[in-house]
Amino acid sequence: MDGEYRGGLTSVPGKVGTALSFVSLNDDIETGDIDFPAGTSATFSFWLNDDPADMGWGDGWRQMMGKDGGNSNYYIELSPTGGFVFGIESPSTTYNEYESSSPQEARGAWRLYTVAHTFGNASSTKMWVNGQPVTGSWVRGSGAVTPVNDVPMGIAPAMTGALDDVRIYDRI
Repeated sequence: MDGEYRGGLTSVPGKVGTALSFVSLNDDIETGDIDFPAGTSATFSFWLNDDPADMGWGDGWRQMMGKDGGNSNYYIELSPTGGFVFGIESPSTTYNEYESSSPQEARGAWRLYTVAHTFGNASSTKMWVNGQPVTGSWVRGSGAVTPVNDVPMGIAPAMTGALDDVRIYDRI
């Protein structure tokens, strides 16, 4: 994976070859600035083997991928109840979160998580877990927003466990 490795990342057997193990909240990978202007489609995909004891930010939210800019970003998380979440924070600091209708975590087991979205088009959002479609809805905000700031993207900024085969495509 391209980017700046920070913390104590180690290599472990993965689902597809070798994975990276994130053992503390100080472990992450910072990539370059990855922007998606309005109308741009993106697909985010990764294998996750979540640590059974992981509490993420301390409140149970675990972030696997995110572009953090303080008031304009996008992110992929698991909620404290195990919901699979794709979020966009608009320039006005309004959170927009699309969450699976049912828990989608399997701590201690490999799962493939995929999100496809066209920025600015809330009805385009789709999710899959292990290649199977997952139903969900916008539970906060409308989802019809586009992040606009120039900040790096972080891989695993708030989770412990292993990630493998992380992919970001500029298409659905």
